[in-house]
Amino acid sequence: MAIVKTTTKNPKTLHGILEYVADLNKTRPEFISGSGISAKYAYDEMKLVKYVYHKTDRRQYKQFIISFNETESLMLSDQFLQKIAQEIARYFSCGYQTFWTLHFDSKNKHIHFIVNSVNTFTGKKLSFWKQELYDFKLFVDKLIQGYGLSPVKMYSHKTSK
Repeated sequence: MAIVKTTTKNPKTLHGILEYVADLNKTRPEFISGSGISAKYAYDEMKLVKYVYHKTDRRQYKQFIISFNETESLMLSDQFLQKIAQEIARYFSCGYQTFWTLHFDSKNKHIHFIVNSVNTFTGKKLSFWKQELYDFKLFVDKLIQGYGLSPVKMYSHKTSK
């Protein structure tokens, strides 16, 4: 079963989180990429968008992690997981720069997505509450089940009225 999670309180700065997820003790250069940004200049490009829209304070990014179970981690090729990461990154292609890496530092391969909190085109801050997270999980679930993988672990969700 795949797990999709987000961190709500991450003490790392934007620079710190990008350094962490790109750590070559956890990944390899060919599995570091981005959507809407250059992986090499991700920090500078994300900061530029924030400066243009005067949104340099408060939350700077949103992190998502997609983890595959141990069995799937062993049977899935790194190139296949790279393809999955690219497809998932497109979810945010409506204007949010996304940096992603595939990690191999545990028995469960997992993908980190760091999404800029400011939209490149509108300057609006990323809003990602319970319903948006649930919708994202549904998107990931449909994508990976389309490839015959186990479903995403879903928690019961009730929308507020």
